Amino acid sequence: MRKFISSGDFVEDQFIGRKFERLNDFENAIKAYECAEKSSIKAWGSPPPNIYERQAIIYRKLKDYNSEINIIKKALNYYPDSKPFAYRLERAKKLSKSKINKK
Repeated sequence: MRKFISSGDFVEDQFIGRKFERLNDFENAIKAYECAEKSSIKAWGSPPPNIYERQAIIYRKLKDYNSEINIIKKALNYYPDSKPFAYRLERAKKLSKSKINKK
């Protein structure tokens, strides 16, 4: 697999992230989304919500609920009135508790 290298453009890095997702290369996909986040904050002051949504989806697929919770909380800092993020946060918390109870 090839290694992620930022294009320097937050839109392009999002496209690269999706390509890595389709290849199930989630580590590089997350790196791409993180770079897109940094670039968009630098350029516009805030990132687009889909950057967080894609990362949350990846963490859910990996059953890494704590990381999913953390990324959603980060998204809610920028989008505090987002019902989809609020719903996803509650669901991730339930899944995290369920995972802990199964151990």
